[in-house]
Amino acid sequence: MSETVVNEIALNDRPDHRNGAIALVLGASGAIASLLVLPYALAMTQKAWPPIGGILVTFGANFVVIALLAYIGLRAGQRFGLDSPAIRRWLAGASAPPSSRWILAIVVGIVAAVAAGLLQAILPLPADAIDVSHIPASWKGLLASFYGGIVEETAFRLFLVSALVWLATRILSPRPSVYWTAIVIAAILFGAAHLPNWSAVSEVPLNPAIVISIISANAVCGIAFGWLFCRYGIEHAIAAHFSTDIVLHVLLPLIMPQG
Repeated sequence: MSETVVNEIALNDRPDHRNGAIALVLGASGAIASLLVLPYALAMTQKAWPPIGGILVTFGANFVVIALLAYIGLRAGQRFGLDSPAIRRWLAGASAPPSSRWILAIVVGIVAAVAAGLLQAILPLPADAIDVSHIPASWKGLLASFYGGIVEETAFRLFLVSALVWLATRILSPRPSVYWTAIVIAAILFGAAHLPNWSAVSEVPLNPAIVISIISANAVCGIAFGWLFCRYGIEHAIAAHFSTDIVLHVLLPLIMPQG
């Protein structure tokens, strides 16, 4: 994305032997997050807790899938400056990234949440479309925020953006437009991935206006997270996404009127 936007890893760096270890860290973190999201998901869908055996199988499957996506993303993206520098430094015993970068990520996440809210004000959902009684409690939203930050960022930024950049550079040089195109495509798909959640909070069927509103609100967040990923690494995208979810799923339910 240009020398001022791509993070500090040189484009000609060779794949590091720590890619596997980083993938395992993200896989384990994501699998734990997949357990933490259960209270939120079950509250939204009004379903009972699954048997412990099913939970353990899901945990193991999520670990494998997330670790695999992370590893592919690292192998595809590292030579283009798309990486996991904070975890890489931690595994190497090196110093952590400057605190100012983490603060920036948090601020970007909060701004993204506000921007998403403004977009939904401009592209409003139907009146009384959302059943507020199905909106989970804030503590459940807090637990779910780890899933959004770790799992969704690993899938849509570390894996998908990296894969799209890798594919594009089969025929193009790694120019800024390649990175931005990958970021935008991943952000739109990220927004579309949230469409199935609609049926859990509303009896109003999806229509073009609702689809545009949901995808737009989530895509603007995805673009912000994608920029942070390309600029500073996946960990900062995770921090920003976590901050966005704290605003939307923890703070917002506290101030919303309950039905």
